[in-house]
Amino acid sequence: MKLGIALSGGGIRCIAHLGIIKGLQEEGVMAGEYTGSSAGALAAALLAAGKEPEEILELLLQTQIFSAIRPAFSFRGLLDVEKALSFCLPHLPETFEELKVPLVVAATQVRSGKTTFFSKGPLKAAVLASCCLPVIFHPVKVDGELYIDGGLINNLPVEPLKWSCDKVLGIHTNPVDEDFSQFHIKGLMERTFLLTINANVEQRKGLCDVFLEPDFLKKVKVFDFKKTEEIFTQSYAWIKEQMPVIMEELE
Repeated sequence: MKLGIALSGGGIRCIAHLGIIKGLQEEGVMAGEYTGSSAGALAAALLAAGKEPEEILELLLQTQIFSAIRPAFSFRGLLDVEKALSFCLPHLPETFEELKVPLVVAATQVRSGKTTFFSKGPLKAAVLASCCLPVIFHPVKVDGELYIDGGLINNLPVEPLKWSCDKVLGIHTNPVDEDFSQFHIKGLMERTFLLTINANVEQRKGLCDVFLEPDFLKKVKVFDFKKTEEIFTQSYAWIKEQMPVIMEELE
């Protein structure tokens, strides 16, 4: 059986992908193909390159992430996504074809307003494009076209897996907190973006044979980097509890 695993975006919440993948791998549940959007695309690319979940976690912990994303003040956005992700780019191969596990990365083409699925050729540009949160980062150019965050249109890119895999497992790291109360401008902006991308995830949940969404992530802020280790530990413990049901659903 070939299992496809789709990883959603979600900022620092995407650390949960690493804890969940670690737990799945310990039970012999291995991805035959990955897809990802936004920060999920970055996690998927590193995993597909052969990095262990704990290796990726350590890479993040060793990085001065805040200094890495100092404003570039481009006229198209505040930050340069390539500078922000420079800590991980050396750990990725140059092309999709060099990955150890097949990968599809989703990004939003600015001109057409539609999702582009990258699976061949240059890898790093595709990952940068998928992670390019609009307004925060300026668009990334790939083959003459401008791209922004894949999660805007497709935050759980399961469609390519339906074409190539026997079973599809989707991991969504952006559950909505029903007790939202932070009505200041920053909180409202984050809330608006979260609700927008959750709408397109709802359309794709039914395409998954297994859909995972850790509830504890509701209380985690998208850019709360201080909780990196906590998210990893909690997500690992969470998936261990879910394994009996997951194994039944994958049979």
